[in-house]
Amino acid sequence: MAHSLTEVLTWIARIEAGTPLYNVDFGPDSLPAESGILLDRVSFTKGCYLGQEIVARMHARGHPKQQLVALRPLAPATSPALTPEDLATAALHQPVAGAHLFRPESETPADVTPKGDPVGAITSSTISPMLGSQVIALAQLKHDLCYPGTQLLAQTPAGLLRMVVQPTLTSWSSLPRISDQGGLH
Repeated sequence: MAHSLTEVLTWIARIEAGTPLYNVDFGPDSLPAESGILLDRVSFTKGCYLGQEIVARMHARGHPKQQLVALRPLAPATSPALTPEDLATAALHQPVAGAHLFRPESETPADVTPKGDPVGAITSSTISPMLGSQVIALAQLKHDLCYPGTQLLAQTPAGLLRMVVQPTLTSWSSLPRISDQGGLH
Protein backbone atom coordinates (compact mmCIF):
# COMPACT_ATOMS: atom_id res chain seq x y z
CA MET A 1 0.00 0.00 0.00
CA ALA A 2 1.45 3.35 -1.06
CA HIS A 3 1.49 6.20 1.42
CA SER A 4 1.02 9.86 0.59
CA LEU A 5 3.88 12.29 1.04
CA THR A 6 1.98 13.87 3.93
CA GLU A 7 1.73 10.49 5.72
CA VAL A 8 5.43 9.79 5.23
CA LEU A 9 6.50 13.24 6.46
CA THR A 10 4.15 13.01 9.45
CA TRP A 11 5.67 9.60 10.34
CA ILE A 12 9.21 11.04 10.14
CA ALA A 13 8.32 14.13 12.21
CA ARG A 14 6.54 11.97 14.81
CA ILE A 15 9.59 9.79 15.39
CA GLU A 16 11.99 12.77 15.39
CA ALA A 17 9.78 14.46 17.99
CA GLY A 18 9.65 11.30 20.11
CA THR A 19 5.86 11.00 19.96
CA PRO A 20 4.78 7.38 20.40
CA LEU A 21 1.77 6.17 18.44
CA TYR A 22 -0.94 4.02 20.01
CA ASN A 23 -1.10 0.50 18.51
CA VAL A 24 2.36 1.01 17.00
CA ASP A 25 4.78 1.89 19.82
CA PHE A 26 2.50 0.73 22.63
CA GLY A 27 -0.96 -0.77 22.76
CA PRO A 28 -3.94 -1.83 24.84
CA ASP A 29 -1.86 -4.34 26.82
CA SER A 30 0.81 -1.77 27.70
CA LEU A 31 0.94 -0.15 31.11
CA PRO A 32 1.21 3.66 31.08
CA ALA A 33 4.78 3.45 32.41
CA GLU A 34 5.77 1.40 29.35
CA SER A 35 4.47 4.01 26.88
CA GLY A 36 7.24 6.58 27.27
CA ILE A 37 4.73 9.36 27.97
CA LEU A 38 3.76 8.68 31.59
CA LEU A 39 5.31 11.77 33.16
CA ASP A 40 3.97 14.03 30.39
CA ARG A 41 0.40 12.75 30.52
CA VAL A 42 -0.38 11.40 34.00
CA SER A 43 -0.76 13.35 37.24
CA PHE A 44 0.13 11.61 40.49
CA THR A 45 -1.28 14.44 42.61
CA LYS A 46 -4.78 15.19 41.36
CA GLY A 47 -8.01 13.62 40.21
CA CYS A 48 -9.26 10.08 39.95
CA TYR A 49 -9.15 7.99 36.79
CA LEU A 50 -9.60 4.43 35.68
CA GLY A 51 -6.52 2.39 36.56
CA GLN A 52 -5.10 5.00 38.94
CA GLU A 53 -4.25 2.42 41.60
CA ILE A 54 -2.14 0.31 39.22
CA VAL A 55 -0.35 3.38 37.86
CA ALA A 56 0.38 4.70 41.36
CA ARG A 57 1.60 1.28 42.57
CA MET A 58 3.99 0.92 39.62
CA HIS A 59 5.24 4.48 40.11
CA ALA A 60 5.90 3.74 43.80
CA ARG A 61 7.75 0.49 42.99
CA GLY A 62 10.01 2.29 40.57
CA HIS A 63 9.72 0.77 37.11
CA PRO A 64 7.85 -1.44 34.63
CA LYS A 65 9.34 -4.57 33.06
CA GLN A 66 9.90 -2.77 29.73
CA GLN A 67 9.91 0.80 28.46
CA LEU A 68 9.83 2.78 25.23
CA VAL A 69 13.21 4.32 24.34
CA ALA A 70 14.76 6.22 21.43
CA LEU A 71 17.74 4.73 19.60
CA ARG A 72 20.36 6.17 17.27
CA PRO A 73 23.29 4.45 15.58
CA LEU A 74 26.62 4.55 17.34
CA ALA A 75 28.44 7.15 15.25
CA PRO A 76 30.66 7.40 13.39
CA ALA A 77 32.41 4.03 13.77
CA THR A 78 29.53 1.79 12.70
CA SER A 79 27.21 4.12 10.78
CA PRO A 80 28.62 5.78 7.67
CA ALA A 81 27.52 9.33 6.92
CA LEU A 82 24.37 8.91 4.87
CA THR A 83 23.36 11.56 2.37
CA PRO A 84 19.83 12.17 1.04
CA GLU A 85 21.06 10.96 -2.37
CA ASP A 86 21.93 7.61 -0.80
CA LEU A 87 18.52 6.70 0.66
CA ALA A 88 18.58 3.19 -0.84
CA THR A 89 21.71 2.43 1.18
CA ALA A 90 20.25 4.15 4.24
CA ALA A 91 17.15 1.96 4.04
CA LEU A 92 19.35 -1.14 4.24
CA HIS A 93 20.62 0.11 7.63
CA GLN A 94 17.13 0.91 8.95
CA PRO A 95 15.66 -1.63 11.37
CA VAL A 96 12.01 -2.36 10.64
CA ALA A 97 9.20 -2.62 13.18
CA GLY A 98 9.47 -5.89 15.04
CA ALA A 99 13.24 -6.22 14.50
CA HIS A 100 14.92 -7.77 17.53
CA LEU A 101 17.38 -5.95 19.75
CA PHE A 102 20.30 -7.79 21.35
CA ARG A 103 23.01 -7.00 23.85
CA PRO A 104 26.42 -6.85 22.13
CA GLU A 105 29.03 -9.44 23.06
CA SER A 106 31.58 -6.65 23.64
CA GLU A 107 31.80 -2.85 23.81
CA THR A 108 34.08 -2.75 20.75
CA PRO A 109 32.14 -0.71 18.14
CA ALA A 110 33.18 -2.91 15.22
CA ASP A 111 32.04 -6.10 17.01
CA VAL A 112 28.44 -6.86 16.06
CA THR A 113 28.23 -10.27 17.73
CA PRO A 114 24.91 -10.61 19.62
CA LYS A 115 24.89 -11.93 23.17
CA GLY A 116 22.00 -14.15 24.24
CA ASP A 117 18.30 -13.78 23.58
CA PRO A 118 16.54 -10.63 22.30
CA VAL A 119 16.11 -7.89 24.93
CA GLY A 120 13.64 -5.74 23.01
CA ALA A 121 12.15 -4.86 19.65
CA ILE A 122 11.95 -1.89 17.31
CA THR A 123 8.46 -0.35 17.22
CA SER A 124 9.04 2.55 14.75
CA SER A 125 12.00 3.70 12.69
CA THR A 126 12.81 6.24 10.03
CA ILE A 127 15.60 7.99 8.21
CA SER A 128 15.79 11.47 9.74
CA PRO A 129 16.36 14.35 7.32
CA MET A 130 16.91 16.70 10.27
CA LEU A 131 19.80 14.53 11.47
CA GLY A 132 21.59 14.23 8.13
CA SER A 133 19.74 11.10 6.96
CA GLN A 134 20.66 9.20 10.12
CA VAL A 135 18.54 6.22 11.10
CA ILE A 136 16.51 6.75 14.30
CA ALA A 137 14.09 4.43 16.03
CA LEU A 138 11.72 3.92 18.94
CA ALA A 139 11.83 0.54 20.67
CA GLN A 140 10.38 -1.38 23.60
CA LEU A 141 13.32 -2.49 25.73
CA LYS A 142 13.78 -4.41 29.00
CA HIS A 143 13.90 -1.92 31.86
CA ASP A 144 17.42 -2.75 33.08
CA LEU A 145 18.79 -1.66 29.67
CA CYS A 146 16.84 1.61 29.31
CA TYR A 147 19.65 3.87 30.46
CA PRO A 148 21.13 6.49 28.11
CA GLY A 149 24.32 5.27 26.49
CA THR A 150 23.39 1.58 26.60
CA GLN A 151 24.60 -0.06 23.39
CA LEU A 152 22.45 -2.59 21.56
CA LEU A 153 22.45 -4.45 18.27
CA ALA A 154 19.43 -4.04 15.98
CA GLN A 155 18.55 -6.34 13.09
CA THR A 156 18.48 -4.56 9.72
CA PRO A 157 18.30 -5.83 6.12
CA ALA A 158 22.08 -5.21 5.90
CA GLY A 159 22.88 -7.09 9.13
CA LEU A 160 23.26 -6.02 12.75
CA LEU A 161 23.61 -2.29 13.51
CA ARG A 162 25.06 -1.01 16.79
CA MET A 163 22.64 1.52 18.30
CA VAL A 164 22.63 3.59 21.50
CA VAL A 165 19.77 4.39 23.91
CA GLN A 166 19.11 8.15 23.96
CA PRO A 167 18.36 10.27 27.07
CA THR A 168 14.86 11.18 25.85
CA LEU A 169 12.42 10.04 23.18
CA THR A 170 13.03 13.27 21.26
CA SER A 171 15.67 12.91 18.55
CA TRP A 172 15.34 16.38 17.08
CA SER A 173 13.64 19.62 18.06
CA SER A 174 13.69 23.14 16.65
CA LEU A 175 13.87 24.40 20.24
CA PRO A 176 17.33 24.82 21.78
CA ARG A 177 18.20 22.25 24.43
CA ILE A 178 20.41 22.60 27.46
CA SER A 179 23.45 20.36 27.19
CA ASP A 180 24.88 18.30 30.03
CA GLN A 181 27.50 21.03 30.43
CA GLY A 182 24.80 23.67 30.98
CA GLY A 183 25.07 25.49 27.65
CA LEU A 184 22.54 25.77 24.83
CA HIS A 185 22.92 23.66 21.71
